[in-house]
Amino acid sequence: TPQSGLMGKCRRPRTAFTSQQLLELENQSQLNKYLSRPKRFEVATSLMLTETQVKIWFQNRRMKWKRSRKAKEQVAQAEAEKPRGVSKGGEKLLPRELRGQEEGPKLPRHDASLELLRQRATRLGASPGSSCSGEEEEEFSAMDRKPGSAW
Repeated sequence: TPQSGLMGKCRRPRTAFTSQQLLELENQSQLNKYLSRPKRFEVATSLMLTETQVKIWFQNRRMKWKRSRKAKEQVAQAEAEKPRGVSKGGEKLLPRELRGQEEGPKLPRHDASLELLRQRATRLGASPGSSCSGEEEEEFSAMDRKPGSAW
């Protein structure tokens, strides 16, 4: 039944489009997201609809398209943010296992740091077996922290 608005205007009942009308409207919307006035008149006349019905259908279709596109983007973003690095068995994988590449011998982190210090000491002219004073160790650590350091 028509409903009265605040100004006393009656609303039309909801339009139930036929499958043929929907098919033609969908085809037109795939060709163009927006209809020119002459094209809207042509489509409305050929489908026995009012221009307003065609105009509103296109507005609704654009909103539906926008919502579905946004939903797809959210799904893609959720997929991208999924935690990676877990094998089928559930155990956490190391970065080299994620890439499927082998990287040199697996040294414990401490040994790798010691090796780096030894290499730097050799470059600075210290003998491989000598030990550093506390000041020299701080100097090596400071070199690690300097962004423009040549090491």
